Amino acid sequence: MIQNSLLFLSLLILAGCTAPVQTQSSQQPPVSEEQAASFSPAPAADLPAPSSDDSGESFALNTQKGTFPLTLEIADDDEERRSGLMGRTELAPDAGMLFVFQDEQPRRFWMKDTLIPLDIIYLDSTLTVVALVEGMQPCTADPCSTYPSVKPARYALELREGAIESYGVMVGDTIRR
Repeated sequence: MIQNSLLFLSLLILAGCTAPVQTQSSQQPPVSEEQAASFSPAPAADLPAPSSDDSGESFALNTQKGTFPLTLEIADDDEERRSGLMGRTELAPDAGMLFVFQDEQPRRFWMKDTLIPLDIIYLDSTLTVVALVEGMQPCTADPCSTYPSVKPARYALELREGAIESYGVMVGDTIRR
């Protein structure tokens, strides 16, 4: 337990020594509906199964500003990933959706039929932040912009717009159960 705590503390210190990374602009070339559908691989099975209620799972986002509790819905199958946060008119400040993929590769998301602006945090297989996109805007008609991860990612975390800035999220930060 002490070794894990020391390792975690060392990783936090190392993460604080990295230079800030510029976030991506929300201006990306349009993508067709067919291209967007190809962005979802098979589901992953290594996250613990969600609880039986639909209220979400508890996670902690660890940044240099502190540790922030989050309640996340888990999207770990094709249908859940395809629908994501579409049609939602609100999202609690500490809520979001964690998209789970089977492998680590460059990812792209779009905002088709999503009604609220969002930020997206791309994470590798260790749940470490590898890329950030702030201010993804709703899109109700084709063509919609896409928001790539730049680096390979296994997970994508969608949060309300402004969350990345509010929490001080930087590449190298982590989330944990």
